[in-house]
Amino acid sequence: MLYDIINPSDTMSFRAPDLQVAALSMFLLSDGKFGADCREGGGEDVPIFLLGGAQAWWDEKFDSSIDETIIRRAVEVADALDSIVYGDWGSRPRFEQQLEAFEDEQARRDFIETWNNEHRSSMNNVVEVASGISEQLREKYAA
Repeated sequence: MLYDIINPSDTMSFRAPDLQVAALSMFLLSDGKFGADCREGGGEDVPIFLLGGAQAWWDEKFDSSIDETIIRRAVEVADALDSIVYGDWGSRPRFEQQLEAFEDEQARRDFIETWNNEHRSSMNNVVEVASGISEQLREKYAA
């Protein structure tokens, strides 16, 4: 599924296999301060929880705890966080089409970095933060 991140800064989008992974990604990235609008794939949106309520929403939606789910789905959450790029769902097809042209992994990373630098206007580099969280998840749970 393709999601737009709801935040007070730059437009960003990401891919997640389902609502649970999308929610965990937003919780870890922003502690509930970002939401996500599902733009493709027919999924539900992740609300913004500025005033709390994330735990109650999670418990209503899912049978397992947040902590248990992070452990079980760490690699999927890391993949979702790594898929975050600047630009909304409307620019995502162009990004993905251009990305497919690169076979070399370093060339792919360079293209993603250039894309993000060209589409970010904020001083906050949310993509970099997401990448750091992804790396921590992979180190801790993907052994």
